[in-house]
Amino acid sequence: QVLAVFVFCSGVAMPGGAAQLIERLKQPDFLQMTAGIVVLAVFALVRWNLKRRAEALQLPAKVTPAGEMRVDDATEADMAERQRDFSRIAKSGSLVIVSPGYTPVRNNEIFVLPDQFKDKDPVDALYEFLAAEIPLESRHNDLGKRILTLVSITPGFKWATTHGIPLMLNQPKYAITICKDTSSGVDNWEVRVGWCSFFVGDVKPNIQAGDYRVYMVSENLNTNRPVQREWTYLDFRAERTTETTMAAFAEEQAHIAAGGGVSTPRYERKKVTRGAF
Repeated sequence: QVLAVFVFCSGVAMPGGAAQLIERLKQPDFLQMTAGIVVLAVFALVRWNLKRRAEALQLPAKVTPAGEMRVDDATEADMAERQRDFSRIAKSGSLVIVSPGYTPVRNNEIFVLPDQFKDKDPVDALYEFLAAEIPLESRHNDLGKRILTLVSITPGFKWATTHGIPLMLNQPKYAITICKDTSSGVDNWEVRVGWCSFFVGDVKPNIQAGDYRVYMVSENLNTNRPVQREWTYLDFRAERTTETTMAAFAEEQAHIAAGGGVSTPRYERKKVTRGAF
């Protein structure tokens, strides 16, 4: 198209019209010049397109695309606040629980929690559900407290303040995923918490989603730790997005196969020294 336009314009501008143009086209210097212009035009177009794509993927200056952070375990004094957070999140439909014995169902865009949560305090229901799913001998004493620490506003608040972005975390979703790993010949129960939310680089009024989103997933919470360690590791990934709902995140968490571990979009499960992720 570039070549056609150039040739047409050249023919119109030249004395003698079409006949003169045909003669001109036979000249090597004209063909060389035309080819050079076309190459430069294609190069400029490719460069512009790459620059546009790079700008579209760019995150706010202080946001790391991927990494690790740690969240301190809640103290006894903080636990009441964490329990309130958990109850509010569970009642709002922002929590998904996936386990070998339970597959979530949808009800008007809200994921229905297990029967243990019906007409009960969500915190009590969580402990009841864990007891029904994981045998006592395979369940860590602090498992419930570790879950309550992460299914709260704490991870999102810490991530946002660490990266210097506004505390406008829209449509946050949480997932508790329980899976049974039998690869070693014995039943090893892994429990992880996943979290996902939209965020913005600058304050924007009346915004329902955001230009970016962040995914986060914890290490295995159902395992022994060194006595002196009082925190949980989480891996995160941030990216630009054009989506406007968190339906994809919730749907994926709801259909993880038993033994598959916690997953979030763009993530692949991997083994690291802490047994996480």
